[in-house]
Amino acid sequence: MNILFYFENQINPMYGGTERVADNLAHALRTRGYGIYYLSRRKVGGEYDIPCYFLPDEVGNTGRNIAYINDLINQHQIDIIINEGGNTDDIYLFSKEHFTKVKIITHLHFNPYLQYKYFYRSLHLPFKLFKPVEGMVNLLKWVKAPLNRYNLLKYTRQRYCYMYEHSDRVILLAPSYVSDYLEIAGIEDKRHVCKAMLNPNTYKQTEDSQIKENVVIFVGRLNFEQKRVDYLLDVWKLVTQQIKNWRLEIVGDGPDKERLQEYCKKHQILNVSFEGFKDSSSYYAKAKILTLSSIQEGSPMVIIEAMQHGVVPMLYGTFSASKFLVQEGETGYVIPPFDKQLYAYKMVTLMNNDTQWEGMSETCKANSKQYNIDLITDEWEELLKTI
Repeated sequence: MNILFYFENQINPMYGGTERVADNLAHALRTRGYGIYYLSRRKVGGEYDIPCYFLPDEVGNTGRNIAYINDLINQHQIDIIINEGGNTDDIYLFSKEHFTKVKIITHLHFNPYLQYKYFYRSLHLPFKLFKPVEGMVNLLKWVKAPLNRYNLLKYTRQRYCYMYEHSDRVILLAPSYVSDYLEIAGIEDKRHVCKAMLNPNTYKQTEDSQIKENVVIFVGRLNFEQKRVDYLLDVWKLVTQQIKNWRLEIVGDGPDKERLQEYCKKHQILNVSFEGFKDSSSYYAKAKILTLSSIQEGSPMVIIEAMQHGVVPMLYGTFSASKFLVQEGETGYVIPPFDKQLYAYKMVTLMNNDTQWEGMSETCKANSKQYNIDLITDEWEELLKTI
C-alpha cells in the first residue's frame, strides 16, 4: 500500500507539532512496509529520507495542482492520501471531487471550534493615545469584531460540511472533538466518517536520570492570538509573591516575545527567563511543572511530551479535549478558563507538597504510555486496511 502525506509546509519534524506527528507516523508505517511519499506547497530546509514533491502552484486549488497530484497518484500507484491540513482550504483540493481513484483521509489537528469561543481574547487591538490613527483603526476593528466572529463560525461550518462529504474519513484528536465537529457542521455521522485518533508521542520512552529542579516551563510559539502567555505571566506574578525559589523558563519564540518581555518589566514579574527556540528535551528533563494559558488548542504535544518526562501539566480548560488529556488531580490540573487566582493557588500548593508532586509525576509517566507510537500505528493500520 502506498500513502501520500500532504501538508502545506514540507514535513520537517523540527518545524512544528503537526509536522512532527505526521513524520513520526509516516516513518512508523514505512518500517511496516508501506510506501510513503510527501507532498507540500513550500520547501523547508533540512534533510529528508522520504521522497518529497511540491505542487507547481504555491497558492490555490488550481488545475495544474490537480493534474500534478493525479500524475503522482499514477506514477507511484498511490492508494491513500492523508491531508494533514484539515484546518486549511486545502480540503477543497484534496477532495473526492477531484480524486476518485484513491481514499482521502482528512486529519484535523486543531480544536474544531478554533478561537470562536474566546474570539475576543484573541484580538490584540490596543488604544494608544500617542498613536491616534492606529487607535481609531483598532476601534473600527473592535466594532467589526462581532461580524468577524459570526463569519468565522459560518465559514467553519461550510468547510466541515464539505470536508465530511468529500473525505472517506475525517480524523480528529479526541472523542470530544468528534462531537464538537458534528455540532458545528450540524450533521449526523450516519456514514461513520469521523473518528478520534490519539497523536503518538514524539519522544522515545526513556527514564530521565537528571535530578528535577524547581523549574516551571512553558514550551511553544509565542503568539498572542492563541497562546496568550501574558495570562501565564499574570499567574506567575501571584505565585512569586509566595514562592521565591522557583523559576519560570519560557521555551520558544515568536512575534509576541518582545511584548511579553516588556510586560514582565512593566509589571515587575520576577524569576522569568526567555530561553528562545531550543530543543525542549533538556527542559522536560529538569522541569517539574508545565504550564499553558492558551485560549484554544488541539491536542498539545507538549502535554504528552511533558508527562512522559514526569512533568506535571497545568492549563486552562479552554478546549474540550483538555479533560481527556489531563485527569484532574491525578496527572495535572485543568483550571476553569482565566481564573488566575485558582491557577496560582494550585501551582503554589503543588510546589509546596513534594509527596503530591512525586505521585502525580509517576502517574504522568504511566499515563503517557498510551501514546506509544507502536500502539497508535496499530490503530492507523487497522484504519488503512478497512477504509
